[in-house]
This record gives sequence, C-alpha cells and structure tokens, in this order.
Amino acid sequence: MDPSSIAALQSYLSALYTEGLLDRHFEQLQVLQETFPQFIDEVLSLYIKETQRIIINAKNYLVGARLVKLACIDLRQASETENYAACLEAFTNVRNEYYAVREKFETILELARNPPPPPSMVVPPAGAAGPSMAVPPGRNGRRA
Repeated sequence: MDPSSIAALQSYLSALYTEGLLDRHFEQLQVLQETFPQFIDEVLSLYIKETQRIIINAKNYLVGARLVKLACIDLRQASETENYAACLEAFTNVRNEYYAVREKFETILELARNPPPPPSMVVPPAGAAGPSMAVPPGRNGRRA
C-alpha cells in the first residue's frame, strides 16, 4: 500500500474511532493483521456477508417478536439507502428491542421450566385469610 493510501486509511480509521464505530476489538484485529496480512479483509468481508444474510433472513428467525422485526426492517432500509446515520440509529434500535424481547423470552423459559405451584399449594401471606371452605348455595345436599 502506498504512503498516501496508508495515510488516508489511518485518517478514516481515526474518524471511525472518534464516532464510536470502532473500539478496542478492532485494535485487536489490527494486531493480528501484522501476523496475518489478509486478516482484517477476511474478517470484515465475513462480517458484512453474515450480517447481510441475517438481516435479509430475519423474518425466518422471528418468533413473535414484532418490535424486533420492525427494527430489522428499518435497519435493512437504512442499509439499502446507505444512510450511515440512519443505520447507526436503526442498529441501536434493533439491539435495544432484541435485549427487551430476550429478557421476556428468558422469563417465559424460566416459568416453563419452573412452573409456579398450583393454587392449592400456595401459602397465603401472614395475616391473610386462607381458602374458604364455605359450601356454595344450593350445594349443601338440600333442595333449593
């Protein structure tokens, strides 16, 4: 790579760090690049390919998470228009909706794995009246 290309790349990377798009994980990729010259190219190409596949096929993985689906649609549209700011905003929304639905799904799984005891086994709080043993009207064996 010629010196002007290296300078342009360094300037661009610096701007991406400033924007918060890149972090210490990218620095680790750069360290590995020193040993494996095509490492960053392969990792970024794989990332782009797999992320695009996931976004395009997101509808196949949805399990009733409507807000995640809508956020993915927004991200896909922002990506197709190559609107960087909209992509960042949409990605943040996808991430937030994913974490919200993940928490709800984890609760569903926990409840399914450890169902609450049946009502007859529930111990009332101290001072609360227990279950009533009253016989419903017309059910005491006499004719109404």
